[in-house]
Amino acid sequence: MGNRFYRGYAPDGSEARGGGGAPSGGKHAAPEAPKKKASGKKIGLVVGIVAAALVVAYIGMGVFFTSHFGFNTSINGQDVSFKTLDQVESILKNQVDTYELTIQKIDGTSEVLKGSDIGLTYQSDNRAAELLSNQHAFAWATRVASAADPVELHPDVTYNQQELTTALNKLNLMQAANQVAPTDATVGYDAAASQYVVVPEQWGSTINTDVFYAAVTAAVEDTRPTIDLKAANCYVAPAVYSDDAGLASKAAACNEYARGSIVYDLGSKGTLELSGSAVADWLVQGDDGTYTIDDDSIRSWVKENLSANLDTVGSSRSFTTATGSSITVSGGTYGWKVDVDDEVSQIKEDLESAGQVTREPVWSSKAVSHTQPEWGSTYVEVSIPAQHVWYIVNGSVAFDSDVVTGLPTAKRATCTGVYSILEKQSPSVLRGPQKPDGTYEWESPVNYWMRITWSGTGLHDANWRSSFGGTIYQSNGSHGCVNMPPAKAQELYSMLSVGTPVIMY
Repeated sequence: MGNRFYRGYAPDGSEARGGGGAPSGGKHAAPEAPKKKASGKKIGLVVGIVAAALVVAYIGMGVFFTSHFGFNTSINGQDVSFKTLDQVESILKNQVDTYELTIQKIDGTSEVLKGSDIGLTYQSDNRAAELLSNQHAFAWATRVASAADPVELHPDVTYNQQELTTALNKLNLMQAANQVAPTDATVGYDAAASQYVVVPEQWGSTINTDVFYAAVTAAVEDTRPTIDLKAANCYVAPAVYSDDAGLASKAAACNEYARGSIVYDLGSKGTLELSGSAVADWLVQGDDGTYTIDDDSIRSWVKENLSANLDTVGSSRSFTTATGSSITVSGGTYGWKVDVDDEVSQIKEDLESAGQVTREPVWSSKAVSHTQPEWGSTYVEVSIPAQHVWYIVNGSVAFDSDVVTGLPTAKRATCTGVYSILEKQSPSVLRGPQKPDGTYEWESPVNYWMRITWSGTGLHDANWRSSFGGTIYQSNGSHGCVNMPPAKAQELYSMLSVGTPVIMY
């Protein structure tokens, strides 16, 4: 037989063709197509089942995360992924129960405040619940591969305020012995650099108590683990910092004055130097920003370093009388005395000139020597008990005479102490207090007047007296002067010179 085509129909009704003779055994290739279609249906069924399972699983996980915290969730440093609200509440409570606040101090050390010492107690609130409800439970898959999501959750707490105050007051940092006051930035002399520089401020460790209490209370209420006291402004701060605009100007001004110095020649007491490098604290800033030396600061230095060590006027001094007795004499106007006002002006001038000066202090009163006896070996001696006067020249008695001194009353007694001859007049008229009408209570013409005080005491002749010495002064004394026989007064007047020391006792 020849070849012929075979026409048939596939199960879906489409025509199937074949050729090449009659089919063997009644079978042919076309029936294979229905088998492939059945296999596809099975795969689709499996995919559908798996997809349904995944949807159910996803939804299940979403439901799970409505009551559990999601992937990569950290609260207060602890991983709480997959934990329930009750479990998280338990964790928060445990964190409060074991709470410690590390207090970092300015010196780099720290102290610890324990929650158990202040009655710190956890108070459950809805913060963890809000965090759970806001985590988008059905979007849980987005958190699987994401980084950890750390959360700081500060639950409500209660504590005992009195116990907190007591615990804080017991800290080492609160003890007065451990607190160092801050120091301001200033200008100081750098010896190594030989110049003035700005010295930075120092913070110290003095606690600002009110700020400290408030800062620690806030940290405890937030259950923060640490507090940096300096960052929290708990220390008393310096008032002046090294970037203060005036300090650099002051340093420059000090360096100008530092070029000068004054060396005081104190005779037998040696020398004393005032260096220009000592004036930093003496400078004051004017309205124009420039610096000048403050007069009051110089005056204080003069009084403390010159007057206190050199002034002898009015001080107690030992004295050996013409009769050999050793006595102590105090008071009077004779001796060494620095003229403070004039010395202040001279220092200012010397330092502003920035020169090297050697000189004596400016004296308002000078003696013969800086060592005892400062009046030297030539002086007048008046003894009130002996009613006698001596003139000692180079250690020997060159003249002596009986005298009458002042009546020993409050207004007429002769003054005691070490004085000097202030002036000589020949003749002169001595006068008492002036009355309202311009006249005087008394007047006494004398020929030889040797003034000892500007208030009216002196040595002079008294021709109205017929006798001298003894106890006359006790009932008929002078108005304070030293009365002498006329001839003796003339003799002493011719011997004395202005400035001669007079010792009266």
